Amino acid sequence: MYKYYQLYKPYKMLCQFAPERKKRTLAHLNYEFAEGTNALGRLDDNTEGLLLLTNNKKVNAALMNPKHKHERNYWVQVHGIPTEDELNQLRNGVDIILEGNLYKTLPGKAEIIPHPENLPPRKHPVGTHFATTWIKLTLIEGKFHQIRKMTAAINHQTMRLIRVSIEGIEIKEFIPEQIVEIDEAEFFEKLKINIV
Repeated sequence: MYKYYQLYKPYKMLCQFAPERKKRTLAHLNYEFAEGTNALGRLDDNTEGLLLLTNNKKVNAALMNPKHKHERNYWVQVHGIPTEDELNQLRNGVDIILEGNLYKTLPGKAEIIPHPENLPPRKHPVGTHFATTWIKLTLIEGKFHQIRKMTAAINHQTMRLIRVSIEGIEIKEFIPEQIVEIDEAEFFEKLKINIV
C-alpha cells in the first residue's frame, strides 16, 4: 500500500535516510515511515520547508519533470533590496552555471513580499545589521542550488530559503519536523498528477 507524506524539513537536515557523518538526516525524525519511502526531489541542507515523501516510485518522474510545469513556491530572504529590473531578470530567466555549463533558467514569477510571520527560529539566524528583502519566487524546475545561483546572478545573496508549496500542497504550520500523512486521491489531485 502506497503512503504519502509532507514534512517541514528543518534547516541543516539532509533529504536522505542513509547515514551521513555528523549530519542530521530523515532517519533522525521520530516517525515510522512506510518501507521504501524516499523524498520526492531534494532541498539542500540549508533550505527549509515543504518536502514530499512517498514509497510510490512512479510519482517522482510525474512530479519532477519540468515539462509538466508543476509550480513550486519559495520564500527567499536576500541580501539588499532588489530593483524591479532585477526582479524582471528572475522572472524572465537568468544565466547560471550547472555542471560547468551555462544554463538559462525557465521563466518564473518573482515579487517582493512582507516579512513572513510565524517562521521558526533558526540556528545561525540571519544578521540584522544589513538590509534584507523577502521575495516570493515561483518556479517549475528545481536544478542544483538553482535559487541561490539565481539570486547571486542578480547580485543578491540568498540568506534564508523556504519552500512553502508544490502546486496545491502547502505548508500551513511552520513547525520544523512536522509530518502529515496525505490521502492518495488528495495527494494526486493537489499535485495535478495522474499515474496509471
